[in-house]
Amino acid sequence: MNGHRFILSSVFSVLAGVSGFSSTTAAQAADSISSINGDSGFTSDAQFRYFNLVDCGLEAAGGSAGTGGAGGDAGAGGAGGDAGAGGAGGDAGAGGAGGEGGAGGVGGEGGMGGATTAAVLKADPSEVSFEIRLDQTASVTDVYLWIGKAGAKCEVLEERNATAELCAEIAGNPRQVGSNFIISELVLQDLLDAQSGGTPIATCESSGLTGTNYQIFVFREAPAGLVDPSQYGIAQFYIDVQAPAPPLVDTSPQRQSTFKVEWSTPDPPDLIAAWELWVSDTDDPESAMPLDIVDTAPDATSLSVESSQLGLSDGDSAFLYVKAYDDAYVSDRLGGNEGELSDGVMVTAINVAGYCDVSGDCSGCSVSPMALAGGMPSSFAWICGLVIAAVFAWRLRR
Repeated sequence: MNGHRFILSSVFSVLAGVSGFSSTTAAQAADSISSINGDSGFTSDAQFRYFNLVDCGLEAAGGSAGTGGAGGDAGAGGAGGDAGAGGAGGDAGAGGAGGEGGAGGVGGEGGMGGATTAAVLKADPSEVSFEIRLDQTASVTDVYLWIGKAGAKCEVLEERNATAELCAEIAGNPRQVGSNFIISELVLQDLLDAQSGGTPIATCESSGLTGTNYQIFVFREAPAGLVDPSQYGIAQFYIDVQAPAPPLVDTSPQRQSTFKVEWSTPDPPDLIAAWELWVSDTDDPESAMPLDIVDTAPDATSLSVESSQLGLSDGDSAFLYVKAYDDAYVSDRLGGNEGELSDGVMVTAINVAGYCDVSGDCSGCSVSPMALAGGMPSSFAWICGLVIAAVFAWRLRR
């Protein structure tokens, strides 16, 4: 018995020692980007922080504009004046000078830009502000910011060395910590300018389809040697400059009063935040306009709209398109990178009214056959008719 007590006592001593050791090791802080461009409406701390095409100063570039039309022909010169009447015994006056030629006609307007082909510089990332909120309870006045590639361990001296090209100090250190543990006066350009061994750590020139991951290391003191986990936090972010591909829609024409556009996942697939329906009077996506019809389910595969919502009368047609927006947003799901419009779906408004709609008699079977869209009676109407005929024949037999 005493032996057993000794063993148990030894086990508890070891566990107490392990527990005591664990409690002296502070956890690394989970700092985070709390706002981008003044928008702090992130749904949760778990939502990925993105800088997108617009933040990076990029936009989809259209093709070259069409050549302007040729100018009109110059106008014809004015007719010469009549010769003056001769004075008494004098010579006849000279004819008036011819009028000046008219100005050439105005050249035609340039053609529409071509389809989207590339990304071009639009604005300056130095205008894109962001803030970092520290996961902190104890007072801290200044911090030192470094940027690292995905998976980099910038707390390690060797990975902070320029030869490693994994981590780089962000200019402007030390940074002041304001109220509520917020670091402000930061811009995207600060992240893009940080270099290691002459190579930028982060870039807006390219990214993966779902973005490229980077880390901001927030050291509570100037880093030296191996930094203890209690002396820094990490704020994760992504740069995503690749818009989602267009949804692959079913382009079969539709003739009815309610239209349903269906699609399969874009290829290649992306992280989708919203799907939006667009409409055009012609099969030309350049002239399409967005409808206020959006589905924010990432796995949505269809959107529906009534012909009346499109302003279509019976027999009128329009073309419907779908656009996808990815996850690179803050609070507005339509604020992420937007893809190109899908192929168009031709829809034609047809008033599909049954006998109940026309007669107002919706009490049950009727001898008036309900017509289908193709003009043929429905099977249900035929069955009702046959039942009524059988009852009528039975009554005659009696």
